Amino acid sequence: MLLVLDLFGAHKTEEVLDTFSANDIVVSMIPGGCNSLVQSRDVSINQPFKDILRVSRLTFR
Repeated sequence: MLLVLDLFGAHKTEEVLDTFSANDIVVSMIPGGCNSLVQSRDVSINQPFKDILRVSRLTFR
């Protein structure tokens, strides 16, 4: 199985990478700044949702 991940620090710990390896999971890391090219959902859905939450949090008092 191939698992494509961004370079978030938790994805690169020895423990996590060993777990992937032990379960026959091949990991491919996406270089910084390339998420929008390979993780379109992150840009089209997640980011607008995060923006709405951020504004709501800042305006809620």
